[in-house]
Amino acid sequence: MARILEVQSTFSSGEADPKLIERRDVEFYYSAVERGRNVVALPQGGFSNVSGTVSESLLRNPVASLGFAGATITAPNGGTAANLTDGDPATVLVTAAAGAGTVVAVHVDLGAAKTFCAFDVIGIFAQLLARDQCLAVQWSVDNAAWNTIQTMDIDKTADNKRSRRFAVGPGLSVTARYLRVVTTGGAGLGTITITSIALLQEGAYDGAVRLANFNFRQGQEYTLALTPGHGDVFFNGVWQASFSTDISTAQLAALDWTQKLDSFLAFHEDLVTPLIKRQGRNTEWNFAPYPFKNLPIEDFGGVYTNGINAVQRIQLYSFGGVGKFFDLILEGQSTASIATGVDNIATAANIKAALEALPNVEPGLTVTSLGGNSYDVTFTGGDNAGRPWLVMSGTSLEDGGNVVVREITKGVKPGEPVISAAQGWPRTGIFYQQSLLVAGLKALPRHIMKSVTGSPDDFNPDIVTANGGMLFELDGGTANEITKLHSGIALLALTRDAIYYLDADALSKTVVPNFKPTEQPGMKRGVPLASIEGGLEYVENGGNILRELKFSELQRNFAAQNVSVLSSQLLRDPVDQTHRRAIQNQENDLLYVVNSDGTMIQMTALRSENITGFTLREGTGQIVAASTDSEQNVRLAVSRTTNGASRLWLERIDTACVTDAAQVATGVDITSIAVPAAFNGEILHVFCDKAYVGTRTVAAGAISGLPACARIEAGYAVLPDVVDMPVLKDEEAQRPLARQKRCSTLHLSLFETDHIAVQVNSGPIYEVPLMQLGEFEVGESIGDRPFTGTVHLEGFLGFTETAQVRILGLRPGRMTVRQIRKEVRV
Repeated sequence: MARILEVQSTFSSGEADPKLIERRDVEFYYSAVERGRNVVALPQGGFSNVSGTVSESLLRNPVASLGFAGATITAPNGGTAANLTDGDPATVLVTAAAGAGTVVAVHVDLGAAKTFCAFDVIGIFAQLLARDQCLAVQWSVDNAAWNTIQTMDIDKTADNKRSRRFAVGPGLSVTARYLRVVTTGGAGLGTITITSIALLQEGAYDGAVRLANFNFRQGQEYTLALTPGHGDVFFNGVWQASFSTDISTAQLAALDWTQKLDSFLAFHEDLVTPLIKRQGRNTEWNFAPYPFKNLPIEDFGGVYTNGINAVQRIQLYSFGGVGKFFDLILEGQSTASIATGVDNIATAANIKAALEALPNVEPGLTVTSLGGNSYDVTFTGGDNAGRPWLVMSGTSLEDGGNVVVREITKGVKPGEPVISAAQGWPRTGIFYQQSLLVAGLKALPRHIMKSVTGSPDDFNPDIVTANGGMLFELDGGTANEITKLHSGIALLALTRDAIYYLDADALSKTVVPNFKPTEQPGMKRGVPLASIEGGLEYVENGGNILRELKFSELQRNFAAQNVSVLSSQLLRDPVDQTHRRAIQNQENDLLYVVNSDGTMIQMTALRSENITGFTLREGTGQIVAASTDSEQNVRLAVSRTTNGASRLWLERIDTACVTDAAQVATGVDITSIAVPAAFNGEILHVFCDKAYVGTRTVAAGAISGLPACARIEAGYAVLPDVVDMPVLKDEEAQRPLARQKRCSTLHLSLFETDHIAVQVNSGPIYEVPLMQLGEFEVGESIGDRPFTGTVHLEGFLGFTETAQVRILGLRPGRMTVRQIRKEVRV
C-alpha cells in the first residue's frame, strides 16, 4: 500500500556539500539545498533571488607610458625643457614668473597625431602663491584650437609640490598632435617648477583590477579602482579623477592597503610604497612615494662605509698625583682598578688596557688624553667599531674623587635602510595607535616596523622613550613572511602558516613586544579580512577553507572555526572578499567571497540564530573584485565580453534592479533607453516600470520602441536555480522506503514574488501562474502587485529515487520562497 510522506524545507542553511548527502543526522539537512544558484539564504527561512546590479562605469585596461619619441618639447615661458624627460628627479624645469592670462609652461608637439588617455605632470609647484583650478593640460589637433582635459589646483613651495594625472574618463581617449601645460587666473604665482611629464595610453585587456573603499568622511566616500599602472576614483559610481601607480598585474593579486583620513597606502614587497592623497576636492588626488624617514639600518652583507664609531669622554675630578684608583663599568662588565699614571698619556694607556681586558671588548680601542684628566675613548678595532654602546659609568676608589662619563658621539652600525629600492618594501601595513606599522619587509619578512607615535612617516629607532620607532622580529614556530596586519580586539600578524596576536594593549619601545601564536592556520595572501558579528572571516592559505577567527576569554587565545565545512565545494580558490552589514529589512550580514572562476559566494550570517548559509552567484559576466562602502553599497568589478571584446565594468548591487549590468532610465513617458555602445548587438531583458516586456537587441547604443513609462531597466538575466535535498531512503522512524518515489503535491509559500517556475520528479518545467482575475486594475502587471501567499500545485507524474523539486526562474523577476512543503508518494 502506498504511503504519503510529507517533507518540509526552509533552506536557511544554503547549499550543502554533496559529500553530506547521506548525513540525515546533520542538523541542517532539511534546511539546506542540494543546489543554490543566484539566490540568497534568508535567516527567517527560505531564500530570495539575488538583487541585480546597476552598471556604473567602464573600468580601464592597463595604462602604460606612450613616451615622447619624435616629439618636440619646449618651455615657452622659460626654463630647460629637456629636464622634463631626462629621468632625473634632481633636474627640473623652472619657468619665468607666470603672468596674467593663459601662460604656457610646457608645449609638446608629438610630431604626428597619437592616441592617449592621460598626461602626467609630476612635482609641480608655484613659487609665491597657491591657487585653485588654475592648472590645466590641453590638447589640440592644429595647435590653434585648444581643448582642456582637466583643470587642477596648484600649491606653493617645494614642500607642497604635487603630482597629477590629467585624464579623460574610462573607455575614452584623445587623438591629437599637440599638448600643453598652462596656468590661468592672473599674475602672482611666481615661477612654476615641474619635475617631469609623461604621456599615457591604455593597453590591451588583461582582466586585472582591485577595488578599494576610501572613506574620507561622511558624504565623501570613494571607490578606488586599481588597474596595472593606473588608479581611477569614483564618487557614487561616477568617475572623478585618476592617479598614477607602479602596480603591476602580478602585484595586484597580492596587494594589501590601508587608509586613514585623506591618505591611502598600498603594499607589495616589490612596489615602492605609494601614498595616494585626496587634496581638497573630489577631483584632486596626489600620488607620490610614501616619505619614510629615519629608517633603521641593517647589515645585509654589503660593503659599507657609513658606520660611526662611538666616542665617550671620561672626566676625572680630584685625582691629583700618581697611583689614584678608579674603575669603569661598560654594559654590565666592571674593569679592574685603574691607576692614574705619571702623566695623562700613561693614564690613557691604563684605561685602554683595563677596557680591552673586559670580555665584551675587543683589542683596538683608541684612548686619547685631552689634558686636565679628560680622556676620549673611541670604540675602534674589531666588533667595537660601528655600533652603539651604552654609556659607561665610573667609580672613584679614592676619597673625594669623582668619575663622570658622557657620550660625545653615538655609535652607528654600518648598513643600509631596511626598505629601499635595493632591499624591497613592506608587504603590509596599518595605522595603529597614532603610528604606522609596516611588516613583512622583503629583506626582513618576519619583522614589524613601527613609526614614532604621532609621526607616521618617522621611524627613528634612536628615540628610546616609549613612543620611539621600533623594528623587531616576530618569534615563534612556523612564522614565515608576514602578509597581513590587522587591528581589532588585538593586534594580529597573519602569515601563510600561522596567526599571532599582541598580548598587550599597545606597542611600546620600553617593553619587549609579546606576540603569541594562536596555533590557527594562516591566511591566503591578497584576500582581505571581513569582520562579522565579532568574528574575523579569512580564507585559509590554499583557498579551500573559510575560517572565522574569534577570541576566547576562557582560553585567552584565538580559535579559528571552519565555517565552510558544510559548503566547501563552493570555494574555488578565492581572490577577494567583502562584507555587507544588515540593511533595511534584511537582518542578516552578508559575506561576499569572489572565486577565481568569476563566481561569487554569498554567506548569510545571523549568529544569534546559529544561521550560516552559503549560496553561489554566477551570471553572464565574471566577477573579479568587490568592495563595500560605509553605506553598505557593494560594488563589483565584472569582466564582460561584448561585441567580441572583453572589458571590465564597475557595477553596484542594487535591490531596485532585477537584471545584471542594468542600464536604468527614468522620466515622463519615455520609450527608449541609452545603452553603452559596447553593448551593441547584445540581447537584454527589458522592464518598463515593473512590467516585463521581453528581450530587445541593442542597436546604435540604444533600445527604442518601448511602451511609454516612467522607468526602463535593461540588463542581462541572472536566474535563480534551486534544488532541494533528496528524500532519504529512511524516514525518521527508520522504516525502509521504496526506492522509487513521486512528489505528487507541492505547496510553495511565497512572498512578493512576480515570477517562479518549478520542475518536479525530473519532469517538465512549469511556470507557476501567479496572477488571478479580479486582483489587478487595468494596466497593472504582476510586477506592480507581486504575489504573497501559498501556491498549491498537484498532479505531478513520474518517479525518481530522490523526489526532488527544482525551483527556478525562466526570466528575470522577483522571487522569495519562504518554505516548500511536498507530499511524497512511496
